[in-house]
Amino acid sequence: MATMDAVSRGLFALPNEILLNILNLFSTRELLGISLCCQQIHSLVVRIVRHRLQIAAELDGHTLYLECGPPSANWTTSKVFCNELGTERLEELVSDIQEHGGRVGHIKAMSELYTRFRPVNKMPDFRTVPRPHPAGDVPGSATYMSPEARAAAWKGDGNDAVTRTVAIDANFLFSQLETVAYLGKRESTRGLLFSIQEVCDGTIRVWREWLSKNCESKRWSNGETIAVHHDDHGTQDTGKERSTSISSMYGNPKKDPRILWINTGGESVGIKFRVKEQQWRRDNPVLFASEAEVPISYHVELEEIVIRTTHLLLKVEEARKQILNQTAMRNTNFVGPPRYPIRRSEALDPHGLEAPRAISGMDPSLFAVENCTRHPQIYIMPEAKRIAQIVRIKRESIPAYKECHAAVWPAVLKQIKDCNISDYSIFLNEDALILYATMKYNGSDFEGDMENMRANSEVRKWWDMTDGMQESLVPGSKGSTDAKGWWKELEEVFRVE
Repeated sequence: MATMDAVSRGLFALPNEILLNILNLFSTRELLGISLCCQQIHSLVVRIVRHRLQIAAELDGHTLYLECGPPSANWTTSKVFCNELGTERLEELVSDIQEHGGRVGHIKAMSELYTRFRPVNKMPDFRTVPRPHPAGDVPGSATYMSPEARAAAWKGDGNDAVTRTVAIDANFLFSQLETVAYLGKRESTRGLLFSIQEVCDGTIRVWREWLSKNCESKRWSNGETIAVHHDDHGTQDTGKERSTSISSMYGNPKKDPRILWINTGGESVGIKFRVKEQQWRRDNPVLFASEAEVPISYHVELEEIVIRTTHLLLKVEEARKQILNQTAMRNTNFVGPPRYPIRRSEALDPHGLEAPRAISGMDPSLFAVENCTRHPQIYIMPEAKRIAQIVRIKRESIPAYKECHAAVWPAVLKQIKDCNISDYSIFLNEDALILYATMKYNGSDFEGDMENMRANSEVRKWWDMTDGMQESLVPGSKGSTDAKGWWKELEEVFRVE
C-alpha cells in the first residue's frame, strides 16, 4: 500500500531540493504559468521568484544608465548613472515568505514592489561593483549596511544632483522629456561596456499645471518665498508609530504626485522630480487672459528613478541571456538564437525580439513571449574572410585622394556596412605609388554583396571620381564597375592570431 501511495505521488515524491533545482531552470515568465498547477508547486515558485527579486534589486553586477531630456537636446543629453537606494517592503515580504511559506497572494505582492535609484553624474568605479552579499556582509554582521543606511549614504550633499531645464512656450500646455534607461555591464579589467539591455524607452509628459503646483520656489505677491513641504505619502493617519523600514521612508510611489511615469504602460518606470522655477530674462506681459499665454521655464532635479522590481527582474534575466549567447558565440563559434548576426546599431535589441508587453499584477496570462523558440536551431556562423588588395595611384592625384577620403560620403559608408564589410583600411606607399587595402568580409555571399555594391548609384559616382586617380593592376579592367575588379586581390601566405 505504501508503494502504491509513493507511485501515485509521481513528481512530488522527489524532495523539495531537487524540485527547486528543476524549476530553477525555467525563466520567471514560465514559472508564473507553472505556479498555477498546485499549491506545492506554487510555494516552490514563490521561493524561487523571491530569491531572484533580491538579486535583481541589486542589479546582479550591472549598472543602470539613464538618458532623460527634451527632444531638442536628444543628441546632446549625456547619460547619467543610477545608484541603488533600496526596495520598499522587500524585507517584510521576504520575512513573511520565510515564516509562512509561499501563500496565495505573495506573487501579487511581489508585483507591487518598487526599487529606487538615485541618478548621479559621477561614474561608478567598475572595478568595485558591489555584490548582493559579499563574504560576511549579511544581516547581523558588523559590516552589514541596512537599506535605510545605504539610502542615506547615497543621498549625498546635493552637489551631484542631475538637473534638466523644462521650458513651455506660450499657448502650450505641456512639454515632453525623452527617457531611455538601460542596464550595462563592463569588463572587470578594461572597463569596456560589453552588454546593454534596454529597460525602458519612452516619453514623460510634463504639464504646465503640474510644474506650477510642485514648484518649490513659489513667491507671494510681495516677493517672499513660499515654503513647500512634501508629506510622506506612505504614512497613514492611523495613530500607529512610523515604521523604520525603507517602505515608510519613501511611501507608495503610485501616490506620490512628484513621480511622473513613462508612457510605456503599467506604471513600471517613473522619475521623481524636484521643481524650481527659472526666471526669464525678458519681462512677461502685464495683462494676460490665462497662465497658458505666458512662456515658462523650470529647473527640474531628477531626484529618483523608480522601477517596478518585477519589471527589473525580467530585464536582468534578458541581460543574462544576452551575455550567455555572446559568450557562446566567442567560445564555440556556433549559437542559436540570435537568428542573424548582431550589428552594433542593434545593441539595445541584440536578439531581434519584440519588447515584452506591459504587465500588470504579475498575471501569468500577460507574460507572452513572442518571436522565440525553446529549441533553437544551431547553425554554423561563417568565419570572417580577410581580404587584401592593391592598386596603383597617380602621383599628382595623391593630395586629392587624401582629401576625398577624409570625408567619405555617408551613402558609401552605409553601403560598405550593408555588404558585411568591416575593419576596412587603405594604406599609401607614396614612394612606390601603391594603395594597399585590407578588410574583413563577415557575410556568406561575397559575389552577391559585391553585385549590390556595384548597383548602388552613389557608390558608382564615388568610383567614377576615384578611378581617375588610379591605375589598375588587373589586366583588361576598365573600372571599379568591371566584373574583373579594379583592385588586384593578394594571396595570403601567413597569418598569426
